[in-house]
Amino acid sequence: MKPQTLYLHSLAFYRELESQAKTEPGGMLLFDGHHTKILNYLGISTSYWSKIMRTLIEHGNIVVLRKGNVRQTSLITLRSEPSEEKISESDLTRPDDGATLVARLEKRVGALEGWRESQAGLNVPRAMLDLEQRIAHLERIAGLTQD
Repeated sequence: MKPQTLYLHSLAFYRELESQAKTEPGGMLLFDGHHTKILNYLGISTSYWSKIMRTLIEHGNIVVLRKGNVRQTSLITLRSEPSEEKISESDLTRPDDGATLVARLEKRVGALEGWRESQAGLNVPRAMLDLEQRIAHLERIAGLTQD
């Protein structure tokens, strides 16, 4: 997503949250509702939702006090409108450092190892070949194929 698009979507989302927020004692703006309904209402693609939320949180524009779900509303404190300059600066592409890449790789390898262990030694390609051979044999017996 381009920085300009991210900024415009983030700003529209923030302003809609603001319009539905209530002012608490001490002047704090508090949104209590389903934030996904607002994103949907604004017509923002679901593929952008996480990026918009992450951007607003990282820049200190909002603080999520309670993450909602189907049965429970989100509770979000509104602090300040997002600024185009900050979003543009932070969205510049920067290379990941080695430690981050190693950690991501280790996580993926761990997930693959976990999946393999969950198969309890099952050799999936061998099992598929065995099933194909059994099906072919049954088809020959039943006269469904011409060999």
